[in-house]
Amino acid sequence: LYLINYTRDYADDFTLLVGNLIEGSYTDTWNEDRIYHTIRETFWTDRLDIIYDFYNVTLPDNATDMVVMWKGDWTDTSETVYMYLWNWKTSSWDLLTNRIAWYTHMISNTIENESISNYIQDGRVRVRFRDQKVSDGYSYLKTDLLEVQLHYAIYGSIEMIRGGGE
Repeated sequence: LYLINYTRDYADDFTLLVGNLIEGSYTDTWNEDRIYHTIRETFWTDRLDIIYDFYNVTLPDNATDMVVMWKGDWTDTSETVYMYLWNWKTSSWDLLTNRIAWYTHMISNTIENESISNYIQDGRVRVRFRDQKVSDGYSYLKTDLLEVQLHYAIYGSIEMIRGGGE
């Protein structure tokens, strides 16, 4: 019998390429507690571009998949925020399937077993957030939790559970 367990890793660094830091720091993304790391789009370009670095990610034996989970708020009703992972094999950013919209407060993207090693090098994983569309005004990306999970299979056993009447 195999059971699925997982590791959790949190950002160790943060790079703001485009946008304005409004409140918090990357350490505020370690817990789901409504204390946000908030970035506002720049006023003149109406854009944001953020990179979070994870430095101590260990690929466990029997890894089954990697999940990048984001929880928070995005205030723009007319555009989405795209999530990317740095692909160390191709030296490029890979666009992830699920995107952040104003009505989504949790997004998770799963990378299957065959591809996990493309995204981890020397314990490092890079996650990027970018918006694409220019809209009127500027919006806020409020990150409450950002987590990289590595799921892996372990051999387990289930002991018989007996009722109190036996």
